[in-house]
Amino acid sequence: MAMNQSEEGNKLSEMDFTVHARQSIEKTTQDPYFRDRDPEMIYEALTDEIRSVAFGDYLKRYIRRKQINGQDSDDLDVLCDAFKKTNVPPSFTPTTAKLRSLAKNWLTQRAVSRNVVLLLGFALEMTPDEVNSFLTKALREPRINPKDPFEVICWYCYQYRLPYAKQEELWGRIVSGELSHAEESEFVLDSTVRVRRNMESIGTEDQLIDYLGRLDLVHRAGRQSVSARKQFDELYRKACGLVAKMKTEMDEDDAGKSADRLAELVSHSDRYYDYQKNERIRKERDSFHRYSAEDIMPVDLENVLYSAVPKDRNGNLTPMKESSLNDPFVGKRMTRQRIMDIQEGKTPINRFELITLCFFLATGETDRFESPGERYEYFINEANRVLRESDMEPLYVANPYESFLLMCMLADDPLGSFSDVWELSY
Repeated sequence: MAMNQSEEGNKLSEMDFTVHARQSIEKTTQDPYFRDRDPEMIYEALTDEIRSVAFGDYLKRYIRRKQINGQDSDDLDVLCDAFKKTNVPPSFTPTTAKLRSLAKNWLTQRAVSRNVVLLLGFALEMTPDEVNSFLTKALREPRINPKDPFEVICWYCYQYRLPYAKQEELWGRIVSGELSHAEESEFVLDSTVRVRRNMESIGTEDQLIDYLGRLDLVHRAGRQSVSARKQFDELYRKACGLVAKMKTEMDEDDAGKSADRLAELVSHSDRYYDYQKNERIRKERDSFHRYSAEDIMPVDLENVLYSAVPKDRNGNLTPMKESSLNDPFVGKRMTRQRIMDIQEGKTPINRFELITLCFFLATGETDRFESPGERYEYFINEANRVLRESDMEPLYVANPYESFLLMCMLADDPLGSFSDVWELSY
């Protein structure tokens, strides 16, 4: 039965993810008890209010907002009809799966592959901006990659409203070797932001072929964004400096306490002259280790960020699956292994590593700001700058993890609240 306008309006309202998340953040952080109970209130907001939005919900919202077919139709029927109308197959590669079965999954799944979004771009006749919105908001992945020939061809077809058959033809020419490529060049190794500008200037098929000819077709460089790696390395270096400062201060505090105990002990002794006592106390107070950024290892940063997360007998963090925040936070922890894999080029950098590092560095700037609100704005501006220079989308409050960091930043002790919420989740 078709929904009336009021029912449809309510359903769309429920799917205004950003508005709902922003309202939840404001409700939580503006509560008069927030300063006294911030970890518990943030945890409650994450488990009760700011839900992790499934890919299927984004897809349903897109279909309804576009009013595809111009009538109140079943989402599954609309999607299947779109594929038939545009002559788009259910997969980029041969498959025995039925379109209706796959489409039903896409409308209900929490996550899908990147290729599904690219395929939907053809079937639903999306613009490049609409495809990028799905990639960045629904999948939390980077936009169309200007260093990946397959995705560049998809972009060209979206941009100029070309059918799926054109994509097949162009990609087939690359696979067959008809479109040869030059040796890897500075063009490929340049920043993703700059290469994206070159891609977006393509206006004809000849220009597209010339552009593809300058790409390394196995796109080794494209697997690791030069811009994102540059930002990560700089943030990580600063984070190591902050950890070194924290470890030095802890050692200095311990040395001070040890010196106070020594002073108490020697005050009752007649074995030393006063100047000897004072010299021993001074040396004890000055015996702490001065750490530098170079002394800090990935495990040290892991220990600071997740000091309250339980560890197993081997010293490893308890698996995420044991956390009540596993669903919204899975894949978001900056573990020592994740850091080492990034440093060795084994895994690409995602936005969450960059945002977490920005958050950690902002917590070390507390003394600079007169209020949590000023620190909050600083974090937003700094994180968005880093994301922009990494060719990624700005902070997105509808993502629970990003909402979590924003709420923590409004607490009196952001890093303490961050740690306490992780602890509560176990």
